Amino acid sequence: MALLVWLLWLSSFSTATAYAVDPRFLLTTIDGRQYRAAAVAIDESGRVSLRDPAPIDADAPPSPATDSLDVSQLSRIERLAAAAAPPAATSSTAPGNASAIVTIYPAAGGWMRVRLAPAGDATAGGSPRIRAATEFVAAFDLPMKQLAGVRFGTAQPAQPTDEFEQRLRRRDASRDQLIVRTDEGVTAFFGALESLTPAGWTFRTDARTLSGDLSRAVGIVLAKVADVPPRPGATLNLGDAGIWPADVASADDSGVAFAAPGGQPIRVPWSAVMTIDFRSDRVAWLSDLEPVEAEGRGFFGAEWPWRRDRSVTGGTLRIGRRTLARGLGVHSRSRLTFDVPEGFDALAAVIGIDAAAGGRGDVVFCVLDGERVLFDSGPVRAADAPREIVVELVGARRVTLLVDFGDGLDVGDHADWGEARFLRR
Repeated sequence: MALLVWLLWLSSFSTATAYAVDPRFLLTTIDGRQYRAAAVAIDESGRVSLRDPAPIDADAPPSPATDSLDVSQLSRIERLAAAAAPPAATSSTAPGNASAIVTIYPAAGGWMRVRLAPAGDATAGGSPRIRAATEFVAAFDLPMKQLAGVRFGTAQPAQPTDEFEQRLRRRDASRDQLIVRTDEGVTAFFGALESLTPAGWTFRTDARTLSGDLSRAVGIVLAKVADVPPRPGATLNLGDAGIWPADVASADDSGVAFAAPGGQPIRVPWSAVMTIDFRSDRVAWLSDLEPVEAEGRGFFGAEWPWRRDRSVTGGTLRIGRRTLARGLGVHSRSRLTFDVPEGFDALAAVIGIDAAAGGRGDVVFCVLDGERVLFDSGPVRAADAPREIVVELVGARRVTLLVDFGDGLDVGDHADWGEARFLRR
């Protein structure tokens, strides 16, 4: 019966497409094996089916049988097919509603470019919520307790307001923050967000209730609550639409079905998906961990603090044309030392110079176990493509990620340890 279902699924694909010579997907497993495939399907039980799978490494084990690969084995699915840039969630926004475009930051990480929609029941189930819309779904509710903040306006997250980002990273445990621009700069009011719609916001402080349209504030940083649901099982990189935390329900030839924060079922076409990164107890993201030691100091002594899931200048992590949902942004010379979690035996990352460096930058990436060099990249320059690395830790209990100066002192040395993670294989 299972074979019959698989054959029927295969027959649903167009025979006119030369899948075998034009693979559409690259799949990476947790243990570092990679496969190209013409098509990918995920059923509701988490079984992953591949059409025309081919291992990239000729020395790799044979391609997995159609019933032998599970979502729990995957680290990433990347769409390879050449196509126009993924559509932005706001590309179909009517000009009159342009002011209602906002960037939502889920508490689970990532960001979502959405258009605010008129509020329905703003307190359905007793939980305050924000109503949003994208080109993927007409309107859906986002519970405020699952959100970290909302930034107003159409500016790319790669260029955040410094004050907003700093407050977003240091959320208050009991109060929301309304961040506004004044003649003296940027300031914040503390209290509670009461409503947020395309027409504007209402915010209550101890002394009074404030209101205004979206142009009269930078954004809202929401209080950090204790009962946030567990982080979803995957992250979808949807290009200009955002980097969405999600639970993938299924996938077929037409696209991916998933549950967004708040549980709203959403379906997106593959043309909108750049990557899907899966969470696993066999993966520990370094941006979720605290370094034992951290130092970032330029060639002439200037301090350069490292950043979680952002470039060192605060933008989205980008190496070449590749956008990275997670990782560490640093500037040479940088040393970050982490304890290796028990049972983990490898370190994987995508290394390179961040695109925001504007074509400058020349560094060397190293992974050290004390004085022992486990990995040395050699010179890495801005023109270089993103480089995938997997470093065997060979029993190391503590490792240091070093980014050292290259030939150009530290000019433009904005380096990324993209998707840096420990692996248990």
